[in-house]
Amino acid sequence: MLVYIGIDDTDSPRGMCTTYVAARALRAAEGEGARAADHPWLVRLNPNCPYKTRGNAAVCLPLEVERSGFDRVWEAVLGVVRE
Repeated sequence: MLVYIGIDDTDSPRGMCTTYVAARALRAAEGEGARAADHPWLVRLNPNCPYKTRGNAAVCLPLEVERSGFDRVWEAVLGVVRE
């Protein structure tokens, strides 16, 4: 099945930005059997929104995932985001 995972607001004082977290999350998802359905998408956010994040962008990972493996892929991605 085709799954789109959005990642935003993961900048860290330790230097991890959203694009870096997304790259690591993609590797983790692939390690659990997911396949990239396309290149990661850099999503520009509305600059007029008062609640925008510092970088004003998010990343979307379009993934092809077997239904039976979705939970493993999801937990792998969450594990990276939570670090």
